[in-house]
Amino acid sequence: MESLLPIFGIGIGIILFLIIVYFAIVAMFYKKVPQGKALVRTGRKGTKVATDSGLYVIPVFHKVEIMDISVKKIQIERLEKDGLVCKDNLRADIKVAFFIRVNDDVKSIEKVAQTLGCERASHLSTLKELFEAKFSEALKTAGKKFDFADLYEARREFRTEIMDIMTSFAKDLEEEERKQSWRDDHKLYFKIFNRLRNVFRGHPGHNWQSPPMPELHAYTLLMLQEMS
Repeated sequence: MESLLPIFGIGIGIILFLIIVYFAIVAMFYKKVPQGKALVRTGRKGTKVATDSGLYVIPVFHKVEIMDISVKKIQIERLEKDGLVCKDNLRADIKVAFFIRVNDDVKSIEKVAQTLGCERASHLSTLKELFEAKFSEALKTAGKKFDFADLYEARREFRTEIMDIMTSFAKDLEEEERKQSWRDDHKLYFKIFNRLRNVFRGHPGHNWQSPPMPELHAYTLLMLQEMS
């Protein structure tokens, strides 16, 4: 019996060693998601996104990037000679803050990562390039529907009008992105599709349909706040 004690000791030591190695590997390769961020892992097994837990990242097989998906503030100012032209042709000085973020879902984050890259999408300057002109145009369009006095008295209606205009802009942008994606990403697919359709045309049991266009809602305008 005493002769077996060293064997048991070695066995327990090996088990403890394996447990330590396991937790060391987990600590080394498991990346947690910081608050307000998203992890985007590319490489083996395709693209994976995590927003509330974490991902295993093996350096040889994977590359991981962090995307900031927290709320960003974009402030638009229309002052003095660039003031908002109202319905009664008077100019109004106005500052409006728009709050925007990437949708907190896998498809939207993947789309933004593919089109902009995680680093660029995390910078406020990139969002300004994408949205500042649209926000300014929305203010200009909405301002033409209100008299100078109404612009300050009917603030809720003014905000609602801006949101409606931005919704219309978003639909137009989505349609344009659909067309662009359709042209750029599906040229080869359509060549194969058309060849197969020509081969099987008229063959019973084959009903060839065009593939669906992708949905591209990637950003959400959370709210806007009048500054003055």
